[in-house]
Amino acid sequence: MEASTSTQSDQILNNISSYFLSFMQEASMKLMKLNAQADELANIIVAMNTPLPLPVPSPQQAEEQAEEKPKILNINHSLIATDASNSEKKNQNSTSENLFSSSSSSELRLEVQGLEKKWFTRKQFPSFEVTVVNSLTSQVFTETNEWNVIVSLVSGHGGSANDVITTTSVAQSSAQGHKGGHGSNIPSGGPISLPLINGHVNVSGIRFLSVSSRNGDYFAFDISLQKSAGKTKKSEIDQVLSKVPTWRSHNILIRSERLVSETKVESVLQLSPEDILTKVPGIGKTYAQKFASLGITTVRDLASVDTPKSNFTFVQLLEKVKKDRGALTEDKLTLLLKEAKIVVHNADMQQEQEHEQHSENESSVSTVSSPCSSSSSSSSSSSEAAPLNSSTFLFFPRL
Repeated sequence: MEASTSTQSDQILNNISSYFLSFMQEASMKLMKLNAQADELANIIVAMNTPLPLPVPSPQQAEEQAEEKPKILNINHSLIATDASNSEKKNQNSTSENLFSSSSSSELRLEVQGLEKKWFTRKQFPSFEVTVVNSLTSQVFTETNEWNVIVSLVSGHGGSANDVITTTSVAQSSAQGHKGGHGSNIPSGGPISLPLINGHVNVSGIRFLSVSSRNGDYFAFDISLQKSAGKTKKSEIDQVLSKVPTWRSHNILIRSERLVSETKVESVLQLSPEDILTKVPGIGKTYAQKFASLGITTVRDLASVDTPKSNFTFVQLLEKVKKDRGALTEDKLTLLLKEAKIVVHNADMQQEQEHEQHSENESSVSTVSSPCSSSSSSSSSSSEAAPLNSSTFLFFPRL
């Protein structure tokens, strides 16, 4: 019984070992095949990356190629030259197109420098410069040789006032240090048209024929751009110019040439009580002479009108000075007297303040020299009024 059991076990072990050996043989055969396929694939990849060798020409073929090579080079040079010329023309056209397209998208603007705020009739208005600027780069836009600057005058009423200006000479155009002239007699009655050269134009020769007080109290310039007359029509230029906004100047005050005075101050706050009346804004030579005939020659004299020290009342002065069609009205004389009293009041207050300051300085010196009197000096200084500042001078009794 035991012998038969051991025989069965040996048979099972033999079967297992034979199965395992056959499995290992099959596995080794498959692995060999896979290695062979991998080697074949590697050879294919190497062959694909290796350039094919160029065929070596025979001596006769080399001579023929040497004779044909100069002809090919000549043909290539001519083709290159032609292509370069065509590409240059294309670049010029594209540059021109890009120029206008970039200009319209960058919103060009006008800048004006040197424009006066006050001037006089009949005197030549100071020149001012107009420049076209790219808003994005803040650089001067120089491609403006087919553009004109249009200068129009507007009154304070909002309407055109071109009929009150005239230009007798020139608009000088300049760019990058170069200045040139272009002159013409431009009649009054219409806007002034001046050529732009490299983004600049200097406007000069303008004269005003009327004062601003008769035209809405002020004037203003409207400055715009326009395509030069007679130039080729280009829709690109029109599109660019339509996007440049009209530039409106600040208000300009034009007074009569009779009021021209080199000594006249800009503001009554710059006057002193001893200044002569011709320095007062609003008093011309004629009225100054009338005041002088009545003994009123200075700002202090004018401020004393209608006071106990004066020889005239307000009504008497108005009757003696006012002309039938003069500019000195009752309201204007009232304002002149009020301004004169302000000047005198401010000067007197300043003089009083300086006197008090001088007294304080003397008191402090005496305190240092005499310590025993320190308490009395401090009490006296504390009882003094505080110094007035500049704003205090503006407060005065109503006339």
